[in-house]
Amino acid sequence: MSILSRLIGGGMRTAPFEPRPPYLLPMPDGAALAPAGALHARGEETLGVNGALPAAALCAQELARLGGGRVEVSRPTRLFELAWPAPAPGRLRPAGRDDLDVTVEWYAAFGGDADEQAGRPRGSSAHEPPSREDMLRRIEAGHVHL
Repeated sequence: MSILSRLIGGGMRTAPFEPRPPYLLPMPDGAALAPAGALHARGEETLGVNGALPAAALCAQELARLGGGRVEVSRPTRLFELAWPAPAPGRLRPAGRDDLDVTVEWYAAFGGDADEQAGRPRGSSAHEPPSREDMLRRIEAGHVHL
């Protein structure tokens, strides 16, 4: 049996900002408790959880139970399923120094759009868009593609 035939859910912890919350995809209720147990067993203080409900809520509740805390929803968001249009001409390419202005503009616009989509006023997100210097570092490191 391949691993994919046993896959029941997914999660990641890649946020570059504190408190580095895990992000959980849909999964059975029991599976949503596993990340909380693993984080607690490693002694990692986990002060936030993002992702699909009910998995994210169950994981947060288990983290609070194990750590003696409480759960508070601070920023509900929505996730939409996309219907892909016909492919556009072109191809994915790494951003270059000449793309700095547009990438800075797009990253800043994304934050405001995400705020609005979540029912918050534009600019109320706790996350700052990257500075021009930080964006240039990301471009030069090959982390930005267009």
